[in-house]
Amino acid sequence: MLSLLTPRGMHLAMPRDYWHVLEPMGKHIERDSLGGYHIDMREKARPYKGPSKDGFPLRNQNNEGLQLLPVTITQMALGHYDCWLEDQDPERKETIRRCADWLVQQHGPCPNKMNGWSYQFDHGRLSIKAPFISAMGQGQGISVLVRAHKIFGDDRYLETAKVALEPFYYPVDQGGVTAYTSDGVAFEEYPSNPFSHILNGFIFALWGVHDYGIYTQDEKTLELAKAGAETLAKMLPRYDVGYWSRYGLFPHPSPNVASPFYHELHIAQLRALYVLYPHEVFQQYADRWERQFGSWPNFVRAVYGKVRFKRWVKSTKKRLAAAGIETDAAADYWSGKATLPTETT
Repeated sequence: MLSLLTPRGMHLAMPRDYWHVLEPMGKHIERDSLGGYHIDMREKARPYKGPSKDGFPLRNQNNEGLQLLPVTITQMALGHYDCWLEDQDPERKETIRRCADWLVQQHGPCPNKMNGWSYQFDHGRLSIKAPFISAMGQGQGISVLVRAHKIFGDDRYLETAKVALEPFYYPVDQGGVTAYTSDGVAFEEYPSNPFSHILNGFIFALWGVHDYGIYTQDEKTLELAKAGAETLAKMLPRYDVGYWSRYGLFPHPSPNVASPFYHELHIAQLRALYVLYPHEVFQQYADRWERQFGSWPNFVRAVYGKVRFKRWVKSTKKRLAAAGIETDAAADYWSGKATLPTETT
């Protein structure tokens, strides 16, 4: 049991909202077949008392009003799935069916993108205008649908999963979710230009491709998942800032270090990923970042860096709005290639 006197112990003991629950390595991972989910989402299966629609939690994403996000549906389903593996509760089974049905019904056209589960909020810091599709959203949706097909045998689920896989074979600039880089193929949670390479989203997306491939034994899909894992193995050192992990690799003037929540998630994801694709670098960085989490100087430096980064984001958004620069025209300002007038009071 971790001491509350350590940074990680204190972090684990902190109260949490529905959106930032503990997400350790999954308990029922199977390397060569479709088992439980790779990250333990069972906390997402607990009752939710906030605003909801049809029993699904709503979130005010980027202060654009309450929305039902695809990732909310997928993580809720994945949490209930791992609980169902343990208790065989028929109510959980029906919740999984409701989530899978929603995913089938909502997968469809997205303007200027391939078919997918659309996100309806702007992401100003990455210069992305709504609507867009996400590799993470597509991947987690696939992970739900293949498990739902395994339980229910409903071919709609597998058919939709197959369609949801298609954007992984197309680059971001053609409406897909894949970045073709010098290191190989990377799956983009946010289809930004320049690429953002969000670490947790890359891994969640990769698991969706893997899950479809391992469940259907489709060789093309298995090769794509393997290629994604090899790319990440090459890129992983770039996510290390010497004392902590980065959230992503968008070329901001200063690194966007991970919050303690995401740093912990990165560790769990790498440990789970190592089970499927045993590249030693995954284990090495999981161990390294675990050690960093135990250091008060590293913890304080990371939290301070995150607070400073968020203040810079808030200030930049304010100055962009004052200058009349639209979200999708602001990438050069967020990357430091162009400068804005200094904010005055």
